[in-house]
Amino acid sequence: MILLFKSGGAVMYVLAALSIVGLAVAIERFKNLRSERIVSKDLMEKTRQLWKASRFDDLREVVERKSCILGQVIGTILSHRSKPFETLSIIASDTANSAIRKQNNMAYPLNVIATLSPLLGLLGTIIGLIQAFQMIAITGVSGDASIVADGISKALVSTGAGLVVGIAALGLHHYFKNRISYFSSTLEESVNAILLDLVEEGDTDNAD
Repeated sequence: MILLFKSGGAVMYVLAALSIVGLAVAIERFKNLRSERIVSKDLMEKTRQLWKASRFDDLREVVERKSCILGQVIGTILSHRSKPFETLSIIASDTANSAIRKQNNMAYPLNVIATLSPLLGLLGTIIGLIQAFQMIAITGVSGDASIVADGISKALVSTGAGLVVGIAALGLHHYFKNRISYFSSTLEESVNAILLDLVEEGDTDNAD
């Protein structure tokens, strides 16, 4: 029972830790989940210009300097451009999908926090109520509400904290998920445009 009492306070520490982790994930996502890190319009224009000029070495240097998912896909296309168009399309699609999955995984901790926080808050409330009713059992005075009021109020704070952390994490998770979905569509359009340029130029039959 002593362990149960201590765990009531521990729940609040766990919730505080989860809120810190959630804040860290949100900051990282706001920093890195941007258009320049996914689909750089500037890179798209340079790619088309250099590809049409057959300046593949220059394009490879540009791609290596540009840290974004589109750059990774273009680098893959460059490395396999001698393959048939159907095969090249599959390789490019797999590269893009793999990178997008990684972006989704980076935001997944927010989903875990959104699930756990309300449950932990409820656990803290139950523990607090148990403590409050134990006080009644110890004092033997069941008619004095002031004896249990403090314990019950603290117990409800645990539920409130869990809901606040959980709602914030859930909202952020859906926000980042929608941004990833938008960038995924934009990335797909950009990759398809590059592949169509390849077909028009007829470069998929040329080797390095």
